[in-house]
Amino acid sequence: MAPVHDLAAAFQADGAVVARGLLGPSDIASATRGIERVLAEPGPLFKRASALHDGAFVEDFCTWSRVEEIGQLARLPAVTAFAAHLMGASRVRFKRYS
Repeated sequence: MAPVHDLAAAFQADGAVVARGLLGPSDIASATRGIERVLAEPGPLFKRASALHDGAFVEDFCTWSRVEEIGQLARLPAVTAFAAHLMGASRVRFKRYS
């Protein structure tokens, strides 16, 4: 993974980064299961954000509150610390939509 300060600068400039090495194999396997569940059981805030011929770029906001694997991933100390750093925040808070 690139130095965290470099990724923070890239995030500020580009709005996205790749954080290779942040998650271990079991975390990635759990995230994969969670993503598969989101695609199979979309929530009320689900939306397809790409054309049908462009693949499947989708959004499903706040899945952390209903999909256990996504919630566990979102709360991993390494993930929350990394997200806070990228955003220049002292902490990360979760918004629950009903």
